[in-house]
Amino acid sequence: RCGTFICVACERRTRAEAGLTESLCATDVAEWLVQRGVAFADAHGIVGRLVAASEQQGRPLSRWSVAELRRFAPQFAPQALRLFDPRASVYRKRSLGSTQPRLVLLELRRWQRQLKGR
Repeated sequence: RCGTFICVACERRTRAEAGLTESLCATDVAEWLVQRGVAFADAHGIVGRLVAASEQQGRPLSRWSVAELRRFAPQFAPQALRLFDPRASVYRKRSLGSTQPRLVLLELRRWQRQLKGR
């Protein structure tokens, strides 16, 4: 125990155990398509079909070629392949409350200060 609060010990885990799977990248891919002129609803439908196909085939998202991705949407380009890295996805987030490690650390520090003052 730490004062009146229970300390939590974090252990290192593999990406899959920690939930860092390629499916986290689906939103990134949809946003990328929207930036290339695909309507928001269409982009989410495209990515949904891509994720479903990946799951049906037991194939990771990162194993699709650009030519194969273009069967889902012609806007896919080689740069899209970089979007399938779950670790990079976490770091790309910028909004308050996101999973971006720097923002998570800032929030943890804020709560530590607030709880210390009690």
